[in-house]
Amino acid sequence: MSFALFDLTDEFIPGQLLEIAANTDQRTAMVLLETYPGSHVYIPPEPVDGHRLADRLTVDEFKALCKRYGTNVLKIPKADKARRQYRNQRILHDYFVAKMRQGDIAIKYGIDERTVSTICNTVAISNQMDLFE
Repeated sequence: MSFALFDLTDEFIPGQLLEIAANTDQRTAMVLLETYPGSHVYIPPEPVDGHRLADRLTVDEFKALCKRYGTNVLKIPKADKARRQYRNQRILHDYFVAKMRQGDIAIKYGIDERTVSTICNTVAISNQMDLFE
């Protein structure tokens, strides 16, 4: 997953994730999301070697996280809606811009062709002219 998730409108990104990104940075929020989706995570008061985040964050990022949230337990959302919306945007790009076949897109994202077709057709239908206007 990338920081492009934060390019989505705020309606798709859970408030807790937005708050963490605002108080630390987007990369830290994404690492938390990727490491602890749908879980609670204890943030130590000081960076600790061996902590799961110590290997995933830079020293400065881990220090900033501990300074802001140390001794707290954070509920990290799964962010399924945001992940799905981000995936759908990538699928639309692959189909309409990169001109990939729907079958190839389905394989790339590990979903069935019907799902890809539904995603692509939803956009195509919403862009059609209304004949009755």
